[in-house]
Amino acid sequence: MLIPRRSFHAFLTMVLLTTLLAVPAAATANPPSNDNRESARAISVPQRVSGTTVEATDEQGEPRSNCATSKGSVWYRFSGNGGLVALSLVANGDLDAVVEVFAVRRSQTTLRACDSTNSAGFGVLSLKTSRGTDYLIRVAGRSNSVAGNFTLNLLKAAEPARPPGKRLPSRGISSSVNLTSNPSDAWSIRLTAGKTYRINLASNSSDVACLRGGLYKSGDSPDEGPPVRRLSCGDGYTLFTPGRGKGGRYSIFVESATNSLSSQRYRLQVGRAQRDDTGPGLFWSGLTKRGSLNGRRLDGEDLYNWDLNRTAFVGLRVASRADFEVVLLSVGGRRLACSCDGAISRKLKPGTYFALVFASFGARGSYTLKRTVRTITKTSIGFNGSKNKLVSEGASVRLGATVTPAGSGKLIITLERKDPVYGWQYFNTYTGSGSGGGMSTSFTPPGIGEWRAKAEFKGSKTANPSKSGYARLSIRR
Repeated sequence: MLIPRRSFHAFLTMVLLTTLLAVPAAATANPPSNDNRESARAISVPQRVSGTTVEATDEQGEPRSNCATSKGSVWYRFSGNGGLVALSLVANGDLDAVVEVFAVRRSQTTLRACDSTNSAGFGVLSLKTSRGTDYLIRVAGRSNSVAGNFTLNLLKAAEPARPPGKRLPSRGISSSVNLTSNPSDAWSIRLTAGKTYRINLASNSSDVACLRGGLYKSGDSPDEGPPVRRLSCGDGYTLFTPGRGKGGRYSIFVESATNSLSSQRYRLQVGRAQRDDTGPGLFWSGLTKRGSLNGRRLDGEDLYNWDLNRTAFVGLRVASRADFEVVLLSVGGRRLACSCDGAISRKLKPGTYFALVFASFGARGSYTLKRTVRTITKTSIGFNGSKNKLVSEGASVRLGATVTPAGSGKLIITLERKDPVYGWQYFNTYTGSGSGGGMSTSFTPPGIGEWRAKAEFKGSKTANPSKSGYARLSIRR
């Protein structure tokens, strides 16, 4: 039996509706139970918890992250114990996360610390808490990250060292600091006013997890203000001379990096400065100086002074198998160049200059320091001695180049002709030694037109390279 078209359409519509109603709706996952601040999960110190940012949302008025742009946050709450607290976050899978700690006062929150997970999914921070103060921890994914699971570990850290600290042995000390078990060491030393001392804090810390150090006056500590001298893990070497009436006891504090739970080893040593450590340093009479350095001891730098009697291009280079660099300084102490930025070659006026050789990152070994002094030269070129020359067709001209002051070195002349349609075209190259200050050659143009030439002096061990401008030749009937 045939079903009428209108009845068939009604029948098909009824079947489709029945099918759709029979299919259960897709389940929508709920956000985590600690998705907002009001429902922050209470934790204590110490405690390890697992969490997730999957389906987490951002509530209205949520503070922005100071470490990275984030999305989808979850919250935790703990009470301060008056001590140092360390927090680590391990992000699983491909989650890139941000962890932050806020101090809570009534309805107000103040950011106290934050960190982003590194390439291994690991983030660490620490803060000094106040007893009776509540703190909020926010964990969120970075704005360009997938959601995922994480582990949050809240640890109680040991108390920091207090001044003046233990007496530093005369030969120095090798020790270590750790964010949770030993966050800092304090070492006591006595310094005499007017005497210059070398201080070296050498470590194997990386730039990512960098321990810190500083020299403080007797009784002071890192909690009470900046140090007299700051010592970083990348450059822990410094000189210090106590002023009049400032001799006596000092303290050196070594503090663990705040973003690592690993132990960080260091070596600390203090001793009197020698002649090659402080100004004016050692006089450098020749062009070559040899020495040795040990960046993990007190001999981490050598200072030399030398004189330049004429304006010249000066090059400095330190040759060593170790990681050594050289710095060029003016007589007033202004830093002019460093080999760490590339090869040193500077035009200098007559005067006195300093060269500082230093060991980077605890390097040690021998070195050879070399100085080159090259006379500033000027190269000129001409046709029959003129920059612009007009001659008749068929005439020969003398193409010559000169270098002043006269010196020996490779000299190159490049000659070009001008095509009226396509412009300048290469014609020939003439090469000479430049002996006696120049070279010349005879040239007969093949026809009318325009010609030009330029010269380049390649330089030598004692003369700096230079180039001329163009000399022009016109040929007319």
